[in-house]
Amino acid sequence: EDPMFCEAILNPKLLAMVEFSVGRGANISQVSASIKDDTNDALGLHADQGWLPAPFPDHNYLITFCWVHDEFTKEGGATKVVPHSHRERRHPEPGEVEAQDGAIAIEAPFNSVAVWNGSVWHGSWARTIPGERVVTHITYSRLAMKTIEDYSAHADDLIAAHGEQMALLLGREDMFNSPGGANGIHLRKNAIHLRRQPSAFVVFPPVIWFSLSSHCGGLCQLGGFPFAHRLA
Repeated sequence: EDPMFCEAILNPKLLAMVEFSVGRGANISQVSASIKDDTNDALGLHADQGWLPAPFPDHNYLITFCWVHDEFTKEGGATKVVPHSHRERRHPEPGEVEAQDGAIAIEAPFNSVAVWNGSVWHGSWARTIPGERVVTHITYSRLAMKTIEDYSAHADDLIAAHGEQMALLLGREDMFNSPGGANGIHLRKNAIHLRRQPSAFVVFPPVIWFSLSSHCGGLCQLGGFPFAHRLA
C-alpha cells in the first residue's frame, strides 16, 4: 500500500539485474517482509524455486532481492548462503539442510540489497542479539512462469500511477493469462522483448550484494563473484 514499495520494485539497478537474470518481460512474483528477533529460530536451507523438480535448468527462473533495513551480520540473523550450491541444480537433501556445510552469512550494511537466484541454497541464522532484523523481499520470475502472488486487484491503480514498466511487471504486456491469448499484438510484443535481451538463457552470478548509498559507488562484491563491478 505504501508507494515506497513500488519505488523499490521499479529501482533501475534491480531491473537491470532482473532483465539480465530472468529476461525481458519478467513479472513481479512476490513482495513480502520479514521481522526477526532473538526469539526466532534459524531458517533452514532451501532453494526459492521449490516447486521446480530437479535437475534445475541452467538458466534462471527466479531472482530474489532482500533490502537490508538493518545491518546484516551472522549474530543479527542475516541470510546464510552456500556458495556454488546453484551448480548442484537441485534442492538440498534433509541431511544437507541439517549439516549446512559451507554456509556463510551475507554481511552487508544498512541500505544494501542482497541478491540471489532461484537455485541457490540459502536460509537465515538465528538472531542472538537484542533487537530486530527487518527485511523486504522482492522476487521476480521469468515471463513464462506463474507468479507466487496475484496483484490483479490492484493492477489498474498501480499501472495508472507508475506506467508501462509496472504494466510489464504485472503481466499486462504479454500474452499469458490474457483475454486475447496468443494474438498477433501480444506475439509481436513478446518477440520484441526477446530480441532485445542479451540472451534468454544467460546464467546470472548466484549471489551478490550492492549498496544503494552513493558513497559506495554502486555495486560491491560478495565472495569474489566477478560480475558485480560490471554494473557499478
